[in-house]
Amino acid sequence: MQRGERLARGSERGTALDSPGALLRAWRQHAGWSQGEVAVALHVSSATVSSWETGARRIPLPMLERLDHEYFAGGCLVDLVRALGTPDGYRIDLPSRDAGGVSTQRIPRTYWGHLFSGSAGPVWVWVRPASGARVRGSCYAGAVGVRVDEVAGPPGVFLTGAFMDYEWALHAVLAEPGWVDFGRGVPPEWLGAQIKTFNQFRDLEFINPHPRWLRFCVDSLRLRDHGDPSTLRERLGELIGVSNADRLEASYHRCVGQASPAPATAEPHRDRHVTVSGGPAGPRPPATQDQRRALHKRLREARGLSQSEVAAGLTVLGGTARPVSLHQVHNYESGRSKAHRLPQLPAMLDVLYGGWGWTCFEAVRVRRVAQRVIQATFPSWWRGPVRVSVHPQIPAVAGEGITFSWWPSMSADRELGAEPAAFTVCRVSDEPLRVQVPDGWSVQVHMGYDPDAVDANDDWVPASELAGDQIFDHVLGGWLHLISKTKADLDRALCSPESGTLE
Repeated sequence: MQRGERLARGSERGTALDSPGALLRAWRQHAGWSQGEVAVALHVSSATVSSWETGARRIPLPMLERLDHEYFAGGCLVDLVRALGTPDGYRIDLPSRDAGGVSTQRIPRTYWGHLFSGSAGPVWVWVRPASGARVRGSCYAGAVGVRVDEVAGPPGVFLTGAFMDYEWALHAVLAEPGWVDFGRGVPPEWLGAQIKTFNQFRDLEFINPHPRWLRFCVDSLRLRDHGDPSTLRERLGELIGVSNADRLEASYHRCVGQASPAPATAEPHRDRHVTVSGGPAGPRPPATQDQRRALHKRLREARGLSQSEVAAGLTVLGGTARPVSLHQVHNYESGRSKAHRLPQLPAMLDVLYGGWGWTCFEAVRVRRVAQRVIQATFPSWWRGPVRVSVHPQIPAVAGEGITFSWWPSMSADRELGAEPAAFTVCRVSDEPLRVQVPDGWSVQVHMGYDPDAVDANDDWVPASELAGDQIFDHVLGGWLHLISKTKADLDRALCSPESGTLE
């Protein structure tokens, strides 16, 4: 009998997500492997494999990656093992009611984010309730995404789909604080969790429509259309499927109908249908360096990583000739040598642990490049939330504007009051950030997430016509990949001369 022909019997549905060891055992059994065969493939003993599955010992990251490769898991096993540590990793020491006491509390939250990088392939978002059984919220990239409102229990819900674009961040917004993880590969059905998909536009709808951005896309599409303008909607509907087009259109009108102008103090990443508890009363990021350092240590331990593995990961992330040493990681976690620590180490750890700016708050150097224009240049490895704070140094007048630009491609405008303000933008490319402010205003920029900052991620538009053409071509490629169509399919829908007319 071949290895893959043996049926797994030792793992009950729904128990594989209880712990890393249970997941390793279930995956091995469903793959039809014995512990001895795993031991031979990884050049370890059967007792070692058994210790990983019982939780007596953690599986080293290189061994886990090799096991993922042997199972043809596409990164899913590695990322799921990491994700299982999220609830235990996100714990912060907070003052207790006892005089001088401290209690360690888990800190689920309502806003999570991620930016996939590297080669294309299937991805997933795992949403779990921190308490109760219901999961409610949404996950979106740009204007569209998937809504979730399920009684899912502890296993939660997996949202699956193709990897569209490394320049479109995924945002998850929950009605109640919970746990969200992002990973690669295809989650097996035997995990026992519910699955929704945004492949082929299934389950997709408008979540966060940006009027200026959508107008740019619609106008760009009309400029490329060579057919009868009155039939463009019908032709595009045939391209993506009539039922999908109807659902997207209905969700757009629903969102626009319920949207209202956002006040200057609006909470960031608000969802049109859920209340986000990210403000002063909701979950808060760690406020001090000591809290962040302790959180990073707990995340490392919960992810099952050694200090040497973290040092190796930081070396790859930084891309420098000088490697990060185990001692640098150890000294940081123990609070030693603060004055000589690796520059921006907390931000690097945030990226390595998938914190999406929640576990760091590191300043970025800024310089003036023109009158009223300040430029911030980021390290190449930072992708995620950026806090931009502006302060009037002379009496200011409300109603003046501030312009954000990922130079030279995209720009967005916001209105200022007369008081200091903070905005959140998201870095997704290598372009520097330029901020144009009125005379007499200063600018500070930090890598990290500020729940009190005003969201400035909506309605970015191309900064020039040339940039617009390039950006729209890139966007079209991503959406065509999502629905398994080609440029030739789109040309036929647009009745392009070189492709003939749509039959």
